Amino acid sequence: MKSSLYSIGLMLCLAPTLSADSRIHYTITPNATEKRMEVAIVIPTKNASVVKLQMPRWAPGAYMLSSSAASVRDAVAKSETGTSLETKKDDE
Repeated sequence: MKSSLYSIGLMLCLAPTLSADSRIHYTITPNATEKRMEVAIVIPTKNASVVKLQMPRWAPGAYMLSSSAASVRDAVAKSETGTSLETKKDDE
């Protein structure tokens, strides 16, 4: 069985205030031509100045650690108004 590694383009849209719907929303768009998936995440922040996101290194049923975060490319964050925000990758 041949497996493909997909790199992930990640876009974060940070809502500056908590609305009635306080859930995190994901939109995943596969791009088979470039072997990528684009993931858009809308996160209500409750006016937080810093938001930290983590990706688990494990998966249920797997007996090894993965490094999915190493495949994240082109991460950008924007405010609800579209203003670009600073992003920083702490580690793999």
